[in-house]
Amino acid sequence: MENLKETLIEKFKKTKLPKKISSTAEDAIEFTIDELKKVPVSTREFLIEFKNKNPNIFKNFNADIFINIVRHLRMVGEQKREKHQMGVNFVCFGDKDTAINSGVHSLVNEIEEFELKDILNDDGRLQRSYRFVNPQTSFYACDRDKFYKVRDFKEEKEIFYNMESITEGDRIGFSIEGGTSCIRIFYSGKHIVDYLLSDQNGEWICHYSNDLHELLNNLPVDNRNIDKLVQRILNLSYTSKGAILVLTTSADRDCFKTAQSVNLKNKSFLEISNTQFNTFADFDGAMIIKMTNNSAFLSRCGVFLSSQGKLSNEYIDAIKRTTSGTRHEKAAMYAHDNPHDYVIIISENRSISVLKGEELIYWRDKQIKNQINK
Repeated sequence: MENLKETLIEKFKKTKLPKKISSTAEDAIEFTIDELKKVPVSTREFLIEFKNKNPNIFKNFNADIFINIVRHLRMVGEQKREKHQMGVNFVCFGDKDTAINSGVHSLVNEIEEFELKDILNDDGRLQRSYRFVNPQTSFYACDRDKFYKVRDFKEEKEIFYNMESITEGDRIGFSIEGGTSCIRIFYSGKHIVDYLLSDQNGEWICHYSNDLHELLNNLPVDNRNIDKLVQRILNLSYTSKGAILVLTTSADRDCFKTAQSVNLKNKSFLEISNTQFNTFADFDGAMIIKMTNNSAFLSRCGVFLSSQGKLSNEYIDAIKRTTSGTRHEKAAMYAHDNPHDYVIIISENRSISVLKGEELIYWRDKQIKNQINK
């Protein structure tokens, strides 16, 4: 068996893959080479990274089934049926009894049971069922091997919060809303990652909650505010809404008090709804978030960022080569002049950038990040 493993590793290393993939050949073998070799390189990279970041999930959850669910949902996210964009939630519980008694009774009950390992061999019946199962209110209840029945969430809340609640305990959830082309994965009551289709290059990319959380952990606010901030950044990316957020301890600067800006009178970040937040983010210009006394407040929106400084030509050229455009350039110039502030740019193509000074400290596309930070 050991010889077979070594042979597979060597064979995997010889395939024409990017260096960062081929260097993780042993991880790939341990994950499950039979399934990984069937998927595109971008998906393979995501699956290996996900496994490395979340090893505990796979102590009790079959890796092959995880891969097949992700592949199935990716296909769902890339297609439309008669102009109907499909969405669905899968929740995998520890055992059958917990699964069939989860949530509350649903009126949808005629869907046949099926083995999760066969989800890619669906003859169309499963996907046809997505038409009459409302992902806003319902989920497909499974144990770790099999789907049993459709159940409804107990409360009328946004899908994000319902998926957090229903996955508390050692449970894993997969969610994709119609029209978003984004797979959200939850585990033990927490959002883990968004795996989504980028409008910039047609590739599937991912945003991990923990990556952003660790990056913003030094902000002078408590964990509740950081959690809410991370969630709202991801939601803006998820819905392809472009926005600029400035996190600052000095929200009273004259440069923020422009004629077109709207004074939000320091609304508590924790108390406003997602709908209100998205409405403020829709204003042309930046949203200013004031951080003080361990809390965050919305100070202004619709602020056109200005700066007195000048970025290097190399930096500006790099930004233009990434097709990031004027939004990134203005934000970068402001960050250069105000090195103590964090500037977060969410692009309509779903990329997320975080600037501090003239340094790009977060961007999931490492190639672009390296290009800008040269």
